[in-house]
Amino acid sequence: MNLVQLRYFQTVCRLQNMTHAAELLHVSQPSISAAIKELEAEFHVTLFHRRYRGMIMTPEGERFLDLANGLLSHADQVQQAMADIGQRRQLLRLGIPPVIGSLLLPQIIHGFLEKNPDFPLIIEEGGRQELEQQLSVSQLDLAFLLHDRPFDDSWDTIPVLDLETLCCVSMLHPLANRRSVAISDLAEEPLVLFKNSHFQTRNVLDRYAVAGITPRVLHYTDQVLTVQRMVSRNLAVGFLFNRLAEPLRDLVGIPLDPPMTLQLSLVWKRSGYRFPNMDQFIDSIRSFRLDASFF
Repeated sequence: MNLVQLRYFQTVCRLQNMTHAAELLHVSQPSISAAIKELEAEFHVTLFHRRYRGMIMTPEGERFLDLANGLLSHADQVQQAMADIGQRRQLLRLGIPPVIGSLLLPQIIHGFLEKNPDFPLIIEEGGRQELEQQLSVSQLDLAFLLHDRPFDDSWDTIPVLDLETLCCVSMLHPLANRRSVAISDLAEEPLVLFKNSHFQTRNVLDRYAVAGITPRVLHYTDQVLTVQRMVSRNLAVGFLFNRLAEPLRDLVGIPLDPPMTLQLSLVWKRSGYRFPNMDQFIDSIRSFRLDASFF
C-alpha cells in the first residue's frame, strides 16, 4: 500500500467511475484499475461492486475509505507544513467560478492585493464540481463555491454573497413587463446558457426537467458578453445573476417564480493544514463587504 494507491482509491470512491477519476488525476485508466486490484489483493477484500454504469463501494470499501481519508489528510498536512517551513511563504491556490470572477476579482484585487502587493497568489477558474474535486485532493487551498444547500461538516465555509438568478429578456420581448416568470412561460423560448459546468446552468436545467419541459438551447457559452448581446438583440432568453443583470441597461432581468437563489461561500477542507498565508486571506474575507460601486 502506498499514498498513490490511496489517492487513486479515494478519487474513484468520490466519482464512482474509473474513467472520470483517471481524467481528474491525469493518469491512464489501467493505472487506476491496477492500483485498486493491488489494494484488494494485498488486504484480501473486495472494495467495489462493479456495475455497468459505475462502481459501488462494499462495506469493506467504505471502512477502508474512512481509514484512507484520515491517512491522506495527515499526509497532506505534513506535506503542506513542510513546504511552508521550507519556502517560508507558501503560494495560495484559489479557485473561483468563471462568471463569479467578474463580480469578485476586481474587489479582491482592490481590497486585498493592493494592500499586500507581494502576496503569493494564483487564481484558477473552474465549475463547481471541478473546484470541489480539486479542493478534495489538495490541488487548491481555497475556493469560492456556489451552493443551494449547506456543505457537510468536512468543509469550513464563510458566506460571501447571496445571489438570485434572473430570467433576462430583450426590452422588446413580450415578457419584459412581467414581475416574474415561471419556466412554463419559457417553454418555446430559444435560450442562451452558460456551459453545463456552471452550477447556475444545472439549476436552470433542473427547473426545466421538473416542469417536464425540454429546453430549446440555442447556444452554450462561457461569456457574459455573449449572453448580454444575444438577449439584448432579442435572439434568445438568458439567465444571469442579479448583480450581473441589474447594471445592464439593454436588457430586462425578471425574477423566476419560484425564486432561484444561491449562496457564494469561501470553502476549504476542515482537516487540511492552514498555513499563514491561507489564514491571512481567510481573515480578509471574513471582513469583506461588496461595494456596489464596482458593479
